[in-house]
Amino acid sequence: MVNLNFQNQVEHPGKILALMLKSVNMSQKELAIRTGMTEKHISTVINGSRDISLDFSKKLEYVFNNVGDGYFYNLQLKYDESKQKQEEKNGITENEKNILKQLKEPIDYIIDRGQDFINTTMTDVEKIIGLRKFLKVSNLELIPLASNQTAFRKNKNTTVNQYVLSMWIQICEYYTSKIECNSNLNIELLKTKLMDIRNLMNKNINEARKMLRSILLDCGIIFDIVQNFKGAPVQGFIKNESNNKILMCITIRGKRADSFWFTVFHEIGHIVNGDVEGVKVDTYTDINEKEIKANEFASNLVMNKNDYQMFVNAGDYTLNSIKRFSKQQNIPHYMTIGRMQKDGILEYNQYYNEIPQYIWSK
Repeated sequence: MVNLNFQNQVEHPGKILALMLKSVNMSQKELAIRTGMTEKHISTVINGSRDISLDFSKKLEYVFNNVGDGYFYNLQLKYDESKQKQEEKNGITENEKNILKQLKEPIDYIIDRGQDFINTTMTDVEKIIGLRKFLKVSNLELIPLASNQTAFRKNKNTTVNQYVLSMWIQICEYYTSKIECNSNLNIELLKTKLMDIRNLMNKNINEARKMLRSILLDCGIIFDIVQNFKGAPVQGFIKNESNNKILMCITIRGKRADSFWFTVFHEIGHIVNGDVEGVKVDTYTDINEKEIKANEFASNLVMNKNDYQMFVNAGDYTLNSIKRFSKQQNIPHYMTIGRMQKDGILEYNQYYNEIPQYIWSK
C-alpha cells in the first residue's frame, strides 16, 4: 500500500460546496438551474476536477446569500495556494503533470480493479506521488531511463508511449505477483501439457482462462490477462523471476480470438525454447531468429504443418471445407481462417464474422 500524508492540504472548494448543498437539501440539478450552469459543470466542481471561477463564485453567492462577498473565490485561492505548496514540497513538475494525463487509461484500469494506492478522490499531486511509488521512480520523468532494461522489439512504424508501456509492464508484474504459485518452473512438465493447453481453444474463453492459469501454475508459470492501452502496442509479456518462476501476461489487443490464442502459444514457445531473459515484451512487428522460432512453435502447435499444406494445395477455400479441415485438426475453424488470412490465402475481410471477438470486461 502507498501511504500518503496530506493533512495540511486545504479541501477542494467543491467538497465544501457539496456539504453546503446537503445542509440545505438542494440537488446538483437544482443548483445548476439556479446558477444557469450545466449539471456537468456542477458535478466536475464538486468532484474536484474543476475549479471555481470568479464568475461562478459570484453566482454561488446569490444562491447561498448568507455567505460573505468573495467567500467561494477565496476558498479556491486558499486551495490553489495549498496545492502549490504541496507541489513545491514534493518537487512536482509540470512535466509530471503532463505525464499523468498521458497515463489516464492505465490509471482508470487500476482504479476499476479497486486498488487502494490510487483512486478518483485523490488530487493530481497525490496520484503522481502514488505513481512514483508504484513505478519505483523518484520522478515520473525518469520512467524511460528506468525501463531501458526491457526487451521491447518494434519497427519504425510502431508508435510507442514509453510512459504507458512502462505502466503496462508494471501492471503485469503487480497483478501476477499477487497470484500464489507453489511450483517451480518445469519446462518438461509444460511440454507434456501442450495438447491440454491446445484443447482449451474449443472451450468458452472464461472457462479456458481459468484452466489455462491452473495448468501454467503447475508448471511454475504465473499467468494473467491484462488490458492493453493506447500507446503500448503489445501482445504479450514474460519475465523470468529470480525465484525460478515465470510471469506471463497476454492482452486481447485487436480482440480477435485467433490472435489471442496464437499469442498464448507464441509466448509458451519462447519459454519452451529457453528464450526468457529478464523482461520480454512482444509486438511481433520485428523479425529475428527467436521470434521466427516462437512463431513456428505456435503455428505447428495449432495445426499439423503437412496437413495444412495439403489442404491449401487442394484449393477448396469454402467455409464448409475450412470447417471440415478444422474438425479433423480438432481446432476451432476460426484458427484456420486466421492462419489463411495471415498467409495471404484469404483476404482479411473474408469470413471475418466467423472469428470471435474477445471484448475486455471490467
